[in-house]
Amino acid sequence: MTNGYRKWPHIKQYIQYREICDHFAIMLKSSIKDWGLKPFRSLNVWYMVVSFKEFVKDKWDSYNMHGNGV
Repeated sequence: MTNGYRKWPHIKQYIQYREICDHFAIMLKSSIKDWGLKPFRSLNVWYMVVSFKEFVKDKWDSYNMHGNGV
């Protein structure tokens, strides 16, 4: 039994399948509380850059997506 399991026995870690990005999403699930999937994460400091929102919008608009992403 690992040390982490003794501290958080109700937490499980899963690696999600990657379809678009070259990274694997890591999901933590709790048997006590499940908040569901989080579609987007960012650091608040990014919003201090004036051009950040426009940069993200331009990048998202430039992708050609097929399928439902599930």
